[in-house]
Amino acid sequence: MDKTKELVIKELSDKYKLPEEVILNMVDSQGSFVIEALKEFKETKNYKVILLPKFGKFAPSYRKIKMYEINKNNKSLLELHNKTNE
Repeated sequence: MDKTKELVIKELSDKYKLPEEVILNMVDSQGSFVIEALKEFKETKNYKVILLPKFGKFAPSYRKIKMYEINKNNKSLLELHNKTNE
C-alpha cells in the first residue's frame, strides 16, 4: 500500500474511531465496484454514470476507456493523444 493511502486510512480510522481494516475494506469496496462496472461497460458498450457516495460521479467516456486500453503498456499520455482521435 502506498504512503498516501496509508495516511488517509489512518486519518479516517482516528476520526471515526474504527479499526484500520474496516476503513481499508470500505475504500477497496468502492474501487472494486468501479472496476466491475467498467468491465461490464466494456462488454456491453453501454457507458453509464457511476455515483460513488461521498466521492462524486464517475462518468467514463468512450474516449477515456479507449485511452486506458491503449495505455496498458504504460505509454506516455502525450503519445496517446493522437491515437485516440483515430
